[in-house]
Amino acid sequence: MARYQNRVSGPLLDRIELRVEVERVHWSERQEPGESSDAVAERVAGARGRLRETASAELETGASALLEQAVDGLGLSMRGLRHSISLATTIAALDPERPPGAPIARVHVAESLAYRSSPGAHR
Repeated sequence: MARYQNRVSGPLLDRIELRVEVERVHWSERQEPGESSDAVAERVAGARGRLRETASAELETGASALLEQAVDGLGLSMRGLRHSISLATTIAALDPERPPGAPIARVHVAESLAYRSSPGAHR
């Protein structure tokens, strides 16, 4: 896998917002079906509503500082910065403990940066 990732250019990888490594699941480890489609649809509708409210939210001071560190210290590109803020906004909207209208927290930004820097991923 690492050999393949090294063949993909950094600018191309920079366009990918989420990088998640998924382990192989063996047949014996499978699980029974989880939520129903209706339950998932209800959760998605709620998340879309919260996302509309969150879209104009400001970043907490700590969240801004973390992004600044990622750009200056880790070499996060401007495209990567934009993707990280977008993803942090989505993560904040999905956080059931975040009050409506609250700023996007440092923890949301940290999670979005973690998705961009998964093992073997370029910034």
